Amino acid sequence: QPQDVDAFLRDVQAWAQRQAIGWLQGLTERLLSDAGRELVTDSDGNPVALVGSRSRGEDTQTGSDASSFRRGRHVLLSNHQNGVAEVARRFAKALGLPGGLRDALVEGARFHDLGKHDPRFQAWLLGRPLATPEQLAQPLAKSAVISPRNWAAIRRARSLARYPEGNRHEALSVAILETAQDVLPEHVDRELILHLVGCHHGFGRPWFPVVEDPDAPVVEIRVEPQLDLQINAGHRMHHPEGESVRRFWRLVRRYGWWGLAYLEAVLRLADQVRSAEEESNAEHA
Repeated sequence: QPQDVDAFLRDVQAWAQRQAIGWLQGLTERLLSDAGRELVTDSDGNPVALVGSRSRGEDTQTGSDASSFRRGRHVLLSNHQNGVAEVARRFAKALGLPGGLRDALVEGARFHDLGKHDPRFQAWLLGRPLATPEQLAQPLAKSAVISPRNWAAIRRARSLARYPEGNRHEALSVAILETAQDVLPEHVDRELILHLVGCHHGFGRPWFPVVEDPDAPVVEIRVEPQLDLQINAGHRMHHPEGESVRRFWRLVRRYGWWGLAYLEAVLRLADQVRSAEEESNAEHA
């Protein structure tokens, strides 16, 4: 209960004052004055940490399930992807990358979250069993329905939406782009784009988690004017001898161990920076 937390913080503050522990005094004072602080719970609802509002942005920096949940307002998928593309463009220019690599990063950013079109993923973000046709027509990248620190609620919503545990939306993003590579410019390294999309949360280097998805639905993707297709969400990108694995090793030979990791980091950081910007804008809206 909030009053219990306040009482606990005051007790800690008094003890820290008696022991002359300045940093702990300051910490408890900030938490007591932070109306946006939140009690973090584990999957069973037990309290494990008290977190100040200033540290919430850390959740946007991870590849965890919580990274698609946020405070404030929903973020449309189209707005998020376009925003990440713009950040990636800025990064590539600042780093002095040649045009082909710059364009590969931007194109990867524009399509990196296509897998979130999975209707089960949208239902999960909305905290409901099914997403309506209207909601699927305006898919979300980030949801404000559930706190990103409420792991129990996030897992309950995932189960309710029947989105398989361990399933990665970025794996479906790659499967979609493999089916529709003609949406990507001919002058760029399309294999590099596919890899960057697949590993932007740290997976797919070269393997994704193994997920059995026998009830996978058909996903409809309409991104005017470039993309209009249907694909089964049961992509099997986790296959140990799949094309994504062979592509990874080809790219390692093409760009080198560190060169490929460098390019991966640019897109991954662009995604994180854009997510942090969205979080900040929501808090100051």
